Amino acid sequence: EAGNVIVRSRVLAQDGPAAVAGRLVEGDRIGIVFDVDGTDPAALPAVRAPVPGGPGTDVVGQLFVALAARGSLEGMVVTEFEPELDPSGTSATAVVRLLCRVLQARLGHQLALRSAGVGGLESHACARPGAAARHDELVG
Repeated sequence: EAGNVIVRSRVLAQDGPAAVAGRLVEGDRIGIVFDVDGTDPAALPAVRAPVPGGPGTDVVGQLFVALAARGSLEGMVVTEFEPELDPSGTSATAVVRLLCRVLQARLGHQLALRSAGVGGLESHACARPGAAARHDELVG
């Protein structure tokens, strides 16, 4: 049966990422819509409508990985991130790290995002140790 499933933060906190992902039928085609302003504002402050009590980036990342492992990830949309409210780039870096985790889970192998000093991504959690820095290069 096709349809949308909205996961509220209290359900995610109560049940955990694995249980939420376990509601999918294995192999279901899924799309993720990540509304950034629903996360913990301490973790991702670059939003116009922060919602206290949302999950941190660790829990969101665990959920995304569990969803990508269980279903057939067909696409992902990130909404409500406001770059002008992120002068240091810390929120952008956190969002990119989450996207990288999803890509790693989806592609099933190590993926590196390397950058020549753009937003601190050269030290990105998904980059291979010792990888040469090149602007906006995705390698598998």
